[in-house]
Amino acid sequence: MKIPNRILKVQCFLFISFYINNMVQAQDESEPKEFKKKSYFEVGIIAGIPAFINALNGFYIDPVGLRLSGMYLNKNTNGVQLNLEYKLSENIKTRHNLGIAIGKSQDSGCDYYYLGPVYDFYYKSFFLETGVSKIIHVN
Repeated sequence: MKIPNRILKVQCFLFISFYINNMVQAQDESEPKEFKKKSYFEVGIIAGIPAFINALNGFYIDPVGLRLSGMYLNKNTNGVQLNLEYKLSENIKTRHNLGIAIGKSQDSGCDYYYLGPVYDFYYKSFFLETGVSKIIHVN
């Protein structure tokens, strides 16, 4: 039963992502296109796992981007994540990306690697990322 549940989760994730993209495309068509940049950097601080406060660096060349985030809190709490992203749409205030994330995380003596699809919603300078991942290796 595990395989059908995973497939269902991925299908739901993709359906929701494409539904959001269709809603945004309608909004995108009514807004000016000159706000798209050809390439840009992204630098910031995010709240996330494993160290709660993580540093973030990204570089985008329309429509593809790479983002690296992570933090070293102490020997038992650290991690890093690399995202390869594709920009679905962008307008004056919002941006929507689909991507794949690969990462390594360590907490309380457990060291694991993971991989999975992600969806990013940006609003001005803030973003929310959601996705599912599969642990691919545990130490």
